Amino acid sequence: MEQKDKKVQKTTKKNKKELKLLVISTKTGFSAKAIEAAREAGGEGAVAFEGRGLGRSEKKFFGLRIEPETEITLIAVPEEKCLAIAKAVYKACPYSSAARGQVMVLPIAHYFF
Repeated sequence: MEQKDKKVQKTTKKNKKELKLLVISTKTGFSAKAIEAAREAGGEGAVAFEGRGLGRSEKKFFGLRIEPETEITLIAVPEEKCLAIAKAVYKACPYSSAARGQVMVLPIAHYFF
């Protein structure tokens, strides 16, 4: 079993790229639009789920205000494409529109494939 683990470590070190995580918050129904904008800008794959704030007063996620009926979309992207993809998503779903889009970029410290 140890040998298998060592093989995985060698492979991930050899092929490792720097990745960033786009965290996108939109009103319900707009995650597909955000994902499409990301794909057109070079992003691949995404995970979208319903967001729900907890607590009695203002609801926040990493300091961003979460409104009721929110979808959160996560997309791991190569560092060199990150800014272009983030800008494309925000252009498609700006906060000033009905989508109420918010885009945040987080570093990914470790990943395993």
